[in-house]
Amino acid sequence: MFFQSLNHTSAKKETNIYAGYISNADPSRRLIPSGKKLEPEDFFHEVTQAKYILSPNGDRPECYRHYEAIGLGAVPITEMHPYLHRHLGPIVYNNTVWNMEYLEEKMKHAEPGFNRNLIFEDYWMSYVDYTVGVGLNWNSKMAQGLFQELCQ
Repeated sequence: MFFQSLNHTSAKKETNIYAGYISNADPSRRLIPSGKKLEPEDFFHEVTQAKYILSPNGDRPECYRHYEAIGLGAVPITEMHPYLHRHLGPIVYNNTVWNMEYLEEKMKHAEPGFNRNLIFEDYWMSYVDYTVGVGLNWNSKMAQGLFQELCQ
């Protein structure tokens, strides 16, 4: 599915904003539009067809749906703070209005951008190296020892 999604550029997308299934277990999510619950393969297909996807907070601001969307070529519309979650790149931050008509109008002329590299381990290894300011040489004995210490 991921490799098929690479052919779906923004111009070829059939849906502007996709509202997938959103559990309303938390009362704050009851006003968020929710689609029907799909099997994973069907959900992934729907995401590849969309420019944007609703991705509200769950039990925490960051979730796997953001990464699924980015990997499949859709931009998550989130409630996340742009500074605290800037590592996700050009997504829609600080959204508090979940009205689909409003969002469709707001995103009608926007050209979505995203960084699909976010789903790859090498990207995050480089990101950590850059952030820490030291090349950790992840295959070295020192890096492996550091990793083992962190996991204890």
